[in-house]
Amino acid sequence: MSTAKNSTAIILHGLGDSSDGWSFLAEQFGPKMPWVRCFPDAPRQSVTLNMGMVMPAWFDLYGLDPNSKEDEAGLLRSVETVRAIIKKEIDSGIPPERIIVGGFSQGAAISILTGLMSQEKLAGVVSLSGFLTLSKKIKDMKGPFVEDLPLLWCHGTDDPVVRYQWGETSVNFLKNDLGMKNVEFKSYPGMVHSASPQELKDLFVWLNNRIPNK
Repeated sequence: MSTAKNSTAIILHGLGDSSDGWSFLAEQFGPKMPWVRCFPDAPRQSVTLNMGMVMPAWFDLYGLDPNSKEDEAGLLRSVETVRAIIKKEIDSGIPPERIIVGGFSQGAAISILTGLMSQEKLAGVVSLSGFLTLSKKIKDMKGPFVEDLPLLWCHGTDDPVVRYQWGETSVNFLKNDLGMKNVEFKSYPGMVHSASPQELKDLFVWLNNRIPNK
């Protein structure tokens, strides 16, 4: 069976974006990774940080630092949305260990939380310019496969939105407090809150290692 039929990567966009913002990965990676194909859209909602403007958002944002108030209900609601997608993929015959969840910024935050809380052994999680949420509660919420969960965390050193230091702090927490043993942190000098060609190359290699083409 080809990997297109027995593997899936679910990619979540960032705040104010849509699935169109990242669906280029399907075309760019498609020839060798046809399973990079699931790009859900966040619901539209009011975002406190952006003066209450209504936009696509996986959860409400009150600030962009580790000490900001968090929209726990919104976070968990989006995790359930992703879990439903994962369940649908599993029900279609795709093993959970061949399912990857990843995203950019807000989408990365949901991907991380989904992976940490998963009751299934997933193939891995990808965070592009992401951040950890619910750090004070995650120890009591984590699933049984956290320690061995593969995680690729990519972050630009000049990110003015989700600060590089926040990314570092998040990764250190995952390693030291949650005992994660399979975390790969990649930094990109000069990169802001965006993607870069080198980052996408690194993502391609990591995905290929997690789910080799058969």
